[in-house]
Parts: sequence; C-alpha cells; structure tokens
Amino acid sequence: MNKVSFILLIIPLVLFTSCTTEPEDGDDWDAAKVCPETGTNSYGMPNRGTFTDERDGQVYKYTTIGNQVWMAENLRYDSEFSGCMDHFGDSCKTFGLYYSLYKNIQPYQYVVNDSIFEFICPNGWHIPSLDEWKTMIKKMGDKAALRLRGANYWGDDRGTGTDECSFNALPAGKFNYSGSISSLYNEAFFSTSTEDVKGNLNVVIMDVGISYGFFTSRFSTRCIKD
Repeated sequence: MNKVSFILLIIPLVLFTSCTTEPEDGDDWDAAKVCPETGTNSYGMPNRGTFTDERDGQVYKYTTIGNQVWMAENLRYDSEFSGCMDHFGDSCKTFGLYYSLYKNIQPYQYVVNDSIFEFICPNGWHIPSLDEWKTMIKKMGDKAALRLRGANYWGDDRGTGTDECSFNALPAGKFNYSGSISSLYNEAFFSTSTEDVKGNLNVVIMDVGISYGFFTSRFSTRCIKD
C-alpha cells in the first residue's frame, strides 16, 4: 500500500471535551517504587518483559506500573475494525494500528460496538477503562505525561519524554473521517472502554499534559492485563 488505508467505514468526529489531569503525588515520585524494572508483579511475571499474542504470533513488550500490567507498545492486531498508515518504512509496526470501537447503524449514526471488546486484545488482556487509565496516571505523579512519553518521534515543541516506566507512549495522532492522520508527532490518543451518558467512548490524550475527550474516530490502543 502507498497511502493510508482502512477496512472500516470512515467515522466522523462528533464531540470533544477535555480536562487536564493533575495527579497529586508530588516531588517524591520514585520510579523504583512505582514501576521497578526488576522483580515480579502480582501475576508472578517479571515486572518488565515480553509476551506473544497467540492469534498472530506478534510479540509485545509489557511493563508493570503499580499493581497494573500494561502493554508497552500499541496494539497491532489486524481486524476489520483496524487499519494503519504506511506512508513510510515500518510505521505500522512502530506506531501500531488505529481502532474504531463503533459500528455504523445508519448514515452518520454510530453506536459502541460491544463485540469488539471481547476479542480485540490478546487473550488475558482487555481495553482499559477510563478509571484504569486514571489509576495509572495518578501513579505517575505530577509529571505523568513526561514520564509516560517515549524518547523518540515527539516533535520539538513537545520535548523528549523520560519514559521512566518503559511505557513508551508514541505520538501516533488520530485517524480523521477525511482519511488523513492528524496530530502525528504531536499527540497520542488512546482508546478506553468507558462510555459517557451520550454513548461516546472516552479517549485519553497525551502531549505535554494529559486530557480526556469524546470521539467516534480511530485511535491507538494499549491493552491491560485482566
């Protein structure tokens, strides 16, 4: 392929709100306590390592933050609800695939596709809820965005992430209804499984800070262990 391609129908942006998160852990934050590189977690796994998605044989890094175990790479499982950009090199592998968690019921009307939540993540993993994201973000302290962002691909105005917990958030941007990718190199957008009262799914947005919004577009997905 020589251009951005998707199997899913194009889905428009319908609503956006945001608020900056302000964790209160203070200046005594310590990666050795929050996300130790060595040792084992509550699942009996090494705190950091890799696992294989048995569906397609892809290998993913993971990291332990507090009592949670997170994928340390964006999901790359190919499904009818996903797509990737292939403008250059190995971008699909580097930035992962973009996923829509909605289904079209009639022109320009979309509802959450609950069936996607049952299979999109590898066995033993799931799409995190907004509360699960917020739990992890609070653990990362008042510089959460800086500490979660990877050292590569972020634009100069965003600065280099310190990535103390090897979460390696990447600025993959979002896939727009027009078929273009926006905010590439500037922002990371992550799916959640949490709906608002209007049936829109929350999205975690990361750049120099962290905020939350509501979209019906396609975003990067990180899975969390069950």
